[in-house]
Amino acid sequence: MPAVAVAQLFSKLFEYSPQLGFVNDLLVTLNLDAYVQAWLAQGETAFGVLVLMDIWRSMGFYAIILYTGLIDVPDDVIEAARLDGASGFRLVTSIVLPMIRPILLSAVIFSLNGTLKVFESAVALTGGGPGNSTTMLTMYMYNTAFSYGEYGYGSAIAVYLLIMCLIVTLLIYRFARKNVS
Repeated sequence: MPAVAVAQLFSKLFEYSPQLGFVNDLLVTLNLDAYVQAWLAQGETAFGVLVLMDIWRSMGFYAIILYTGLIDVPDDVIEAARLDGASGFRLVTSIVLPMIRPILLSAVIFSLNGTLKVFESAVALTGGGPGNSTTMLTMYMYNTAFSYGEYGYGSAIAVYLLIMCLIVTLLIYRFARKNVS
């Protein structure tokens, strides 16, 4: 889903004024008035809402990836494992997870690299505020290069972000290879 549309939805869900959003209204209904707050106006809660929004927004993508991995597991392997006595948790941990390991590895890499490169969600929901509590590295890079005109420093931040993503990917591959042997 587009980040701007999801950000508008979440800003309405966690609204504080001029009227209470769904979350604050639910807290009032449950007699939890002490927890009603301006979620997007405080650094700790604004970051939490941003994380929740990004998880909700990307859940469908990862669900499809994992579903395609699951339907790719051959039925005869599952049947053979069941005939050998595997069921439930043992079937999942010993048969299914090892067979979809490359798919899981790809999903983890997509997820971690996507987390490092969050931009449009933070811009659309909070604009980096309150203060700098939701200012991501990508927003800092953008502002440095295009708002302050420091293109060299902005490019250096972009290269740093590229190197971080590369290191995360290589670490995941190395960890995955180490667990195979």
